Order: sequence, then structure tokens, then C-alpha cells
Amino acid sequence: MVLAFIPLLAPAPTYISRASYPAKSPIRDQVSPGGFAESVNLPQPNTAKTPNTTATVAQVDGVTTVTLANQDNPNLWFRAADGNLLMWLEAKNGKKWQPIQYHLWITCGNSYHRVNLPEGQNFEFHPKIVSGTLQTQIRLAFYAGTDAVGSEPSYSAPTNARIDPSQFLLDPQSAVDHVVATDWVIPTLMPKRNH
Repeated sequence: MVLAFIPLLAPAPTYISRASYPAKSPIRDQVSPGGFAESVNLPQPNTAKTPNTTATVAQVDGVTTVTLANQDNPNLWFRAADGNLLMWLEAKNGKKWQPIQYHLWITCGNSYHRVNLPEGQNFEFHPKIVSGTLQTQIRLAFYAGTDAVGSEPSYSAPTNARIDPSQFLLDPQSAVDHVVATDWVIPTLMPKRNH
């Protein structure tokens, strides 16, 4: 009898990923100049009946859920670019919050617009955040308000989560020519030559 030893392979690292929060406004944005790409993802009825406006992040059995809910604000808008809400997840790395998602670099001003979330409606997303060995906290950064214009994001309450520590890093192939810049607050994947 021959015994064969099969090496155990370590799981592949999970790097910082693109923030994908597609959302479509049920009413027209009168402030935007237009010309942006749109999503088809309209808000749904808020069955949880959460009070006021809430942004929550939860990780249950390795599945991450992000929810934006509006119970009673008659004029709630979120900033977006080409049908993608300008929000992202951050995780605590030691004592410092760092992004674990980024947005693509957009150079066309017409790409920017706002998405309305009506009263009693919500958006729900399931970003792919792979559970890993690092026990930490995660939170959502987002821009919301009457007109959603401002230089500082708002944050959801932090929640406990397990992530792969490599989610703070850009994958080696992209890192050759790119960097995740946070100069404009929103973590943005940019060519190094433009940063």
C-alpha cells in the first residue's frame, strides 16, 4: 500500500475590489447635465419599516448585505456616476479605516448624477466580500442628503466581520500601473502616471 501526500493549497488572496452598487432613480435628476449611463435597478418597498434614513452593513454566514432604506425623507438623493452609487466599504486595519472597495476613474463630468430613493423604499446589495482570517469591523461610506453634494461622506454603523487581510491591497497585476487613490475621498483606481 502506497500513501500519497497531497499538499493543502492555501486559498487564493482576495484583493480590494470594484465597488458595484447599481441603482436607478425613479424620478429625473434635474440638477445633472445628463449624458450618464443608467442602471435598471430601481428601489424596492422597504418591508423592514426602519425609522428615518438608514444605511446598514451585515455579514451573516459569510454573505455581506448592504441596505439603504428611506422611511420618511421626502427628498433623499445619493451621488452616483454612470448608474453606480458612489459608496464603498471600509474595514478597520489596526486603528485605521481603509477602503476594501474602489471606484473607477471617471474623467467625464456628464457621468456624475444623483439617484433618488423615495419614502418607504430601499436598495439592497450583496457585495462579494470573501470571509477570511482577519476579525475586524466593516462600514459603508456614502453620500446622501437633499442634494447629496458635499465633500465628506456619511458612514453606517460599523459591524463585526471576517475578511481576508489582502483585501486592503490592490492585486499585483493591477498594481504595476495603477494605484487606489484616496485624495478625492472616494477611493479611485487611477493610472500611476495620473496620480
